[in-house]
Amino acid sequence: MDVKKSKILSFNNISKLYDNNRPSYPEELINGVIKISKITSKSNILDIGCGTGKATIMFAKTKADITALDISLNMIAVGKEKSKQYSNIKYFVSSFEDIKLDNNYFDLIICAQSFHFLDHKIALTKISKLLKRNGYLVIFSNFPDIENNNLLKDISVLYKKYCESFPKDYGSTQKIEHIVNRSGLFCKIKKINYSRLISNNKDSYLNLVKTLSYVQILNKDTKEELIKGIQSLLEKENDIFELPCITKLLITKKLV
Repeated sequence: MDVKKSKILSFNNISKLYDNNRPSYPEELINGVIKISKITSKSNILDIGCGTGKATIMFAKTKADITALDISLNMIAVGKEKSKQYSNIKYFVSSFEDIKLDNNYFDLIICAQSFHFLDHKIALTKISKLLKRNGYLVIFSNFPDIENNNLLKDISVLYKKYCESFPKDYGSTQKIEHIVNRSGLFCKIKKINYSRLISNNKDSYLNLVKTLSYVQILNKDTKEELIKGIQSLLEKENDIFELPCITKLLITKKLV
């Protein structure tokens, strides 16, 4: 099994841990996307790699019909439980590459913390076909602001030491921008960054670390060494501490 597939499947084992400890997304981002894409209750949204529905549920307030899909049955189960009050969300357990959907149907397609897992040779052509004329594609992810925090810098050193699949360009969206632009299927990308501070305690932060895909696929001994290293760094922190986070948004529109 390749590394990308292993990472994707690893989430099936940590669905509740993921939902309880991964940060959500800024309301300002969600509201901005809704405004730009002109989503209404008559619109159709596709959420690719919806996970436990963190972004899905935030878009549900539009009352648009939302198709939410994820390869993990357990992640979907958590999302369904959290969003019982939203009849406008329909969940499907499937990869994006395999699911069959109607072309020219969606007004907005979102990839929250998931675009890097897609097979880009297939995904962008399929996304373009699924979008309506003037439909929007938005890609966004949370990243720790490593450059502006010494603790995060020290932790990233440990990731580079223990995690073979820790991305060398972590925190950069340039690769994604290049892939989208090279496809020739979308308008010029608009980029917006949202900065905020997120409160943590030591246990919640360690639980967050355990949900990271490049940590999940480590063997038991290596994972334990990494966790011990991070625990040692956290000993110097207060019981409650704040860490800077950047949510990076890429938004583009289907070329007519």
